[in-house]
Amino acid sequence: TILTDRRNFAEAETAMQKAIETSTTKDNAHYFYAKLIYNKELAMPDVPYANWSLDKALAEADAAIAANPLPLYRVMKGQILFSQTKYQEAFGEFNEANKTEPRNAEVYYYSYQCLRNMKAERAQQLEMLDSAIVLAPKQLLYLSEKALLLMKMNRASDAIAVAQQAITIA
Repeated sequence: TILTDRRNFAEAETAMQKAIETSTTKDNAHYFYAKLIYNKELAMPDVPYANWSLDKALAEADAAIAANPLPLYRVMKGQILFSQTKYQEAFGEFNEANKTEPRNAEVYYYSYQCLRNMKAERAQQLEMLDSAIVLAPKQLLYLSEKALLLMKMNRASDAIAVAQQAITIA
């Protein structure tokens, strides 16, 4: 990341390609390359580097998954797809990660965000938020999203209860 922070993308690309070639854990090298490209594309979208794109990051995430289908790699792929507004595909990746242990509240929240953007049934959205809250009951972001969603579902008294729960945590 030092190289990307200095906008030395060509050198970072060369270093990552060498890491992939020489690594005994190719999946890990592909994952970190995908993450590097993804982070650059999100943080510096106005600084072009022709060899890097979200599609390239996606290809690296796919290579990591092909070598070793770890949930972490699926989450990375889901984040890339989400950034490309491919919410259905992103949801599929997050859903696969959600099937593994240990479960992760943040991944359930990502699933919720996909469902929200796909305009899925609110009950299904609520299910994902509830799963996140079970794993991280003091996460104010999840509670506030749940309160807003409950209001949209015309469940004002439930929304108020969730908001009060959030206030006691804060």
